[in-house]
Amino acid sequence: MVNPGELLTAYEPAIIEGKNINLEELEANKIRTFAPKNFTRSEVKDAVKQGYLCILDTRGETLGKWAYLLRDYNSYFDLIIIDDPQIAIFLIGYLWDYRIIKFIPKSQ
Repeated sequence: MVNPGELLTAYEPAIIEGKNINLEELEANKIRTFAPKNFTRSEVKDAVKQGYLCILDTRGETLGKWAYLLRDYNSYFDLIIIDDPQIAIFLIGYLWDYRIIKFIPKSQ
């Protein structure tokens, strides 16, 4: 059986770089990605119960109501991708582990 941490490490560069990854491949490896506009606590909680690694990609988003939900329920995520330093600052102190944040500055 593959270690979930190793799987996340293997897929993280491709996900961050926005490379095309076959969704069936992610599903087969029990990795699910969410965006602020399409995640609910119950969907993420169900995915975690089913053994999925959960990734939240917030790139291109501004601080919104979703960020308050994330403050309370960030422990369901294995990786949170951020390109806005305000979001990172907003979450610091609430995260179960600060290493789940991957900050990718917006291109100039």
